[in-house]
Amino acid sequence: MWDLGGVLVRWNPRNLYSKIFENRSEMERFLSSVCTMEWHGRHDGGEPMESAAADLKDQFPQYSAEIDAWRLRWPEMFKGPDEDAVALVETLTARGVPQYALTNFPGDKWRAFAADPDYGFLTHFKAITVSGLIGTKKPAREAFAHIEAASGLTPPEMLFFDDTGPNVAAARDYGYHARLFDGAGGAEAALKEAGFL
Repeated sequence: MWDLGGVLVRWNPRNLYSKIFENRSEMERFLSSVCTMEWHGRHDGGEPMESAAADLKDQFPQYSAEIDAWRLRWPEMFKGPDEDAVALVETLTARGVPQYALTNFPGDKWRAFAADPDYGFLTHFKAITVSGLIGTKKPAREAFAHIEAASGLTPPEMLFFDDTGPNVAAARDYGYHARLFDGAGGAEAALKEAGFL
C-alpha cells in the first residue's frame, strides 16, 4: 500500500511559492505562519479549499492573493511522479501483486489530478482511498479502515509506505508493516525483504 505525495508523487508548496516570493525567507515565514501544513490539513480532511481560504484571508488580508494561489495554482506544487518509485509499482503489477493507495489529498482537487496523464500509474491500484473524499485523514484509524474494507485485507497482510513519521507510527500501531519512505532504493529493499520482489 502506497502513500502518494512525497512517495510516488513529488509535491511541495515551495514549487509554487518560490515563483511568488522573491525572498526565500519571506516565503518560509508565509508557509510556516499563514498557509501552514496544519491549515492545509483542513483540505485533506474534506473542507473545500475556497472556504478554508476565506477564513485565512480574514486573518491575513495582506496575503489574500498568495492564499488564493494555493487553490488557483495548485498544480504548480507538483513536479510529476517519482519515476524510480513508480517503476516499483509497475514491477509489482507485472508480478501480479495487488496494490492500493491511501493518500491525504484535497477532495475538490482529486478528479483533475487523477485524470492527468502524468499520473497514469494510478490505474495500477485496485483501490485508492482519498482522505478529502471520505472526510477523514491519516493518521486516523478510520482512514486505514476504509482501505481495509476496499481491499478485503487485514493490516498484517499489508506493507505500507508513507513519508510522514506519525502516519508510519500509527500504521504500525494498527498492525501494518509500515516503512518510512526515504527513496525508491529503501522501498525496493523492503519489498524484497517482504518477498514481494
